[in-house]
Amino acid sequence: MATKRKGKTAPVGRKTNKRARRPAEQLAPDDLPPEAVEESLLHSQLLAFERRVDALIQRKRLDLVDVNPSGSAEQQACKRILRLFVSNTHAHQGDPESTKPPKWSLRIEGRLVDDPSILRNAPKKRFSSFFKHVLVEVNPPAPATGGVPEKRARLVEWTKSATSEADGFEIVRRGSEPVAINIALQLDYQPPKFKLSKELRVVLNMHTATRSTILMALWQYIKARKMQNSREKEYIDCDGYFKRIFGKARLKFSELPTVVERFLLPPDPIVLPYVINVDPSVPLKQEVYDIEVEVNELVQLQSLTNPEVKAQLLSLESQAGKMVSELKMQRERRDFFLSFATEPQTFISAWLASQNADQQASTQVGGMVSSQRLSEAYQAPWAQSAVLRYFSSKLNQKKVELQERQQQFQKLGSS
Repeated sequence: MATKRKGKTAPVGRKTNKRARRPAEQLAPDDLPPEAVEESLLHSQLLAFERRVDALIQRKRLDLVDVNPSGSAEQQACKRILRLFVSNTHAHQGDPESTKPPKWSLRIEGRLVDDPSILRNAPKKRFSSFFKHVLVEVNPPAPATGGVPEKRARLVEWTKSATSEADGFEIVRRGSEPVAINIALQLDYQPPKFKLSKELRVVLNMHTATRSTILMALWQYIKARKMQNSREKEYIDCDGYFKRIFGKARLKFSELPTVVERFLLPPDPIVLPYVINVDPSVPLKQEVYDIEVEVNELVQLQSLTNPEVKAQLLSLESQAGKMVSELKMQRERRDFFLSFATEPQTFISAWLASQNADQQASTQVGGMVSSQRLSEAYQAPWAQSAVLRYFSSKLNQKKVELQERQQQFQKLGSS
């Protein structure tokens, strides 16, 4: 004879409500003792790595600007390769019959390397729009035998303006001798980037970044080392590095952007050497350089909008949440038994006090204490007035219901 197991069964057809886990519930406890779990040291290392990854993701999010809320494409500060071409030509070199003076020309051109992830209808940028400042240093040629060398180099400078966009640069000069040239290119970062000073570079472990990224990295450094004052939240208690850099033992958060300003320097320019060839017997050559630039482009997003990827991420998040919940439950059980094993008398006293409080709470029925459950409590004068108010409210309720029914019958009779 089969026996039925006692227990509660869920009603047929009712959907189970899966409560979404809060972000705090998915975090594992930080204070796991080494003797409790063998992998506690690895767990601490994973938590530290997770904080570094979160900080890096937060920095990258500051550079993203959404332009299409549908999610099919978005304008993103992506890195592209700018291919730079440096070449020169010459004329009237070594021709004694020519009446024109010998000259040479330097050309600096470039274009972006094609990227399949960029949308085809994205607007193309002109070559000069990638640079904020261009400086060409034309070194003087070597002097002839017995001649006096020229001390100063000639400079050709270009600064970006609203009406100076171009597809390239060309410099024409007279001369019949090879010339060494240095080309300094200052990239135009949007948003602007700054080079960190040597002191701040050691602390934040970054060379060049935007202002918001630098401030975010400072906040992550302050948070990781618990430098925020526990009582006065608007103050920072500087550690040894901050004291040497800023020269203060205490700082306000509002002062941080102003104090950091003197440690932000212009980014280093890109310097390209080149030698002008003016020998007609030597074939002309073209130097090619690849420069990494940041461009705000319409990029087609695929990974984040893929439903399979989303489903996989949700499944992994659910598994991680279950593991964290199990870890917290096992930790509570361990603390419970460990406290009993360490100090049994104190544990039993605290446990009895807790059980007594629960017993007192269980005797309350509908907000009534145990004394109100006895008949003597209702012999007081307030009981009669309470009963009268109760029956009066019930009579008024029945009266309203009868009036509504009477109106319904009248409508049916008239129709």
